[in-house]
Amino acid sequence: MKYLTLASLPLLVGLVAFTASPINAEETIVRTTTYTTSDSAPVVTDPVPVVVSTPSSTVIREYSLAPSARYVVVDPLTGKTRGVFDPTTRMIDGQPLSFGMVFVDQGSGRMVASVDPSGRIVDVVVAPATESLVTSIDARILDLQNTVNRAIERGEISAAQGSALKARLDEVITLEARFKNSDGIFTFNEAFQVANALNSMNDEIVTVAHLPALTPLVGGRFVLNEGNLMLVNDYDFRRVTLERRIDDEYKAGRLSSKYVAELKKELNEIKSKQTKYMKNGELKASKAKEISVRLDKVATRMDRNVASINNKRAKIGIRVD
Repeated sequence: MKYLTLASLPLLVGLVAFTASPINAEETIVRTTTYTTSDSAPVVTDPVPVVVSTPSSTVIREYSLAPSARYVVVDPLTGKTRGVFDPTTRMIDGQPLSFGMVFVDQGSGRMVASVDPSGRIVDVVVAPATESLVTSIDARILDLQNTVNRAIERGEISAAQGSALKARLDEVITLEARFKNSDGIFTFNEAFQVANALNSMNDEIVTVAHLPALTPLVGGRFVLNEGNLMLVNDYDFRRVTLERRIDDEYKAGRLSSKYVAELKKELNEIKSKQTKYMKNGELKASKAKEISVRLDKVATRMDRNVASINNKRAKIGIRVD
């Protein structure tokens, strides 16, 4: 399968989820959730039904698959490919479509559609998010809030680090309000962006507090590029993940600007090599191994640099987080 090649992975900011189910052409019941934070654990109240107006022109349209294009069907929760879609039989390698699966244009890597409960192939830009994804997003917001609070109480992170993480979560909630007020529908496209953002938040908390990672809400190889959700190949994903970790370690004071420059230079060289080796969206086995080995070396070098700086900080009495 061809995947999109990206230079970097944008750090997304997401939102608390909500769902909407139509009453008529102009009214929708929206479940709202209220959060209360304190010095201890946050508390969530029961959802309250509220009737809001939605544009009468808002419709859930089926996605028109281009006859000349080739589409693969992907499990959004794992990022794993289920197979190639056959438009004649409407099956994936002989298997029927499953609710919640997503369609990726193989040529561009763009996620374009999902399968709704009725088996329709619907546009991800306007189709409502699945209930399971919405519920998972709500729960993850609370999980991250509780994790930050506990990490502060136990001394696993400083008050300043906790404040920074809480500010990020506040940005998530603010963006949620903007999505919610736009047209009254929390679309699959929006929910996926939110879930990916929460994955990033989880990674950041794990890095700062050295806590066990939570299971990702959605497959990590989906990234946002110019407003479109794209599926990238494993090597691009590993590279952009390393880039993000380099930035996080630098912000935390565990990497010097010199180390950052050297590591990113090496990653840029790997990207150039990968682009040169790619043919029809694929890497030969020998070239893939070379790219993988070089990425491993960057990760090892970064760990060594972080350990070196942590050792120096400890010697002069600076806390090593």
